Amino acid sequence: EEDALIVVTNILQLIRKLASEYESLQSDTISVNLMIVMRVDESKTYIEKNWSNISIFFDGANADSACSQIDAVLVPFAVSHKDSTRNFIEEESRGDKSKLYLPVVEDNSDEKTKQRVIGAPEAFSTNHYQYYPDFLHSVNDWLFKEQKRHINKSQADSLYEYYFNDSSARSLLSIPINAPYARSYSNGNELTAPPTLAVLNIYARHNCLLRGNPTIYISLIEPLLDTLSYALDMYLFGVGAEEAD
Repeated sequence: EEDALIVVTNILQLIRKLASEYESLQSDTISVNLMIVMRVDESKTYIEKNWSNISIFFDGANADSACSQIDAVLVPFAVSHKDSTRNFIEEESRGDKSKLYLPVVEDNSDEKTKQRVIGAPEAFSTNHYQYYPDFLHSVNDWLFKEQKRHINKSQADSLYEYYFNDSSARSLLSIPINAPYARSYSNGNELTAPPTLAVLNIYARHNCLLRGNPTIYISLIEPLLDTLSYALDMYLFGVGAEEAD
């Protein structure tokens, strides 16, 4: 029973290694990260501090107006790439607040923004994996076709430039990670399904990650995803208990 945070980072290494061996490629061409979900009230202060770096992903002139139109954000928790791992919890404790925050909208309420962000946020809101064998092509369709009515040209151009300059992600697989157990209300009634805790992103410097078809690979890593879910749930439970104390 190792520390839950160590288990999380070790599993990310294993998932990346298996993806590389599945493709028979060098491991430094593929990276893996885990993004956890945070409520807006938990993250608003950090969003405001980092607004100049992340504003292109949000619908609003400032952090306050943007946060009023979303349900939650996804924020990096840990990453594995080039045979090394990082966890952002330790970095945050050292004062590094420079993180990527991605907005999440869970329903089609008229009070929420109509903008929807591709990749991890879409995997989270649909609770289904999202696969992009040619990510830049998918980004282009998302910005200039699917979301043309909701994302103005200036914001769309800035977003496309952001993804174009990120050469680490030319293909992407985003997988929602659900909690290992269903949650219960105080009256004992069980929720219909375990909530989504996080999104696992596997991305490559080349097109057609996982030979263009991720379904077999996903079935291979299911035991790892189960363990990842349990370890992450244990970690977040421990953090919640500390905050309660």
